[in-house]
Amino acid sequence: MTTAAVAAKTADTNTVQTRHRVRQVVVPLVTLLVVLAAWELLPRLGVVRSTVLPPLSTVLPILPSLWVDTAFVSSLGASALRWSVGLALAIVIAIPLGIVMARSRTIFAFVNPLMVLTYSVPKAALVLIFTLWFGVGLLSSSLVIAIGCGTPLIISAYHGAKGINTHLVWSASALGTSRHDVLRRIVFPAALPEILAGLRTALQLSLFILLASEFLIRQTGIGAYMFNNLDVGQYPTVWAIMLTVAAIGVLLDWLYVRLVRVCVPWLEGEV
Repeated sequence: MTTAAVAAKTADTNTVQTRHRVRQVVVPLVTLLVVLAAWELLPRLGVVRSTVLPPLSTVLPILPSLWVDTAFVSSLGASALRWSVGLALAIVIAIPLGIVMARSRTIFAFVNPLMVLTYSVPKAALVLIFTLWFGVGLLSSSLVIAIGCGTPLIISAYHGAKGINTHLVWSASALGTSRHDVLRRIVFPAALPEILAGLRTALQLSLFILLASEFLIRQTGIGAYMFNNLDVGQYPTVWAIMLTVAAIGVLLDWLYVRLVRVCVPWLEGEV
């Protein structure tokens, strides 16, 4: 292949990559603008009642005062604590459990029925049960988040560990590698792409479970703060809170993807 042909092929590859990057930015931005425009126009045109869905221009001015409100900041801190503890419990317990389930039929036979049972139970019911058992506090809310997020983490870790090439495990065992080292140095790295994908799902699911639990308990937290404003008819404030929570979710997802790209640079494809 001549030098000119190589240069032309490289230029074509760079063009395709540039178009892909532009598409990744432009398409989501256009989607966001369409949603925001619909939010503003639908109540203005009377398609939906403005008392139920205030126009975006009514909600946006509330955001600065909301973010400096001490009650909102305190509620946000309480929710952040529950979210972080619950998600951390799910990560520490569910990922190793999923990997072990893939390597042991006995563990799989024992855990799988319990996982299916808890997966089919509505998380709202778990909130009420744990509140009766442990009272209204950090433990009950964190356990609900941990169980709700644990299922996708267990499934992703299980399938990631189950799908590795068995010849790699056999070769390592034949060379005298201990079972613990096989899990740590072969099974876990091979399952990491699946685990990271499941963790991204659990990250967003944890926010939903957190708000649902706080809606029901209504003691402290961002969900309780939102519901209290809903009770007194402060719909613009409710939508401002929802917009803030959505922004937090987008920010967490963006940070997670960037962190994975930095810490796992060899990972191919999307997280």
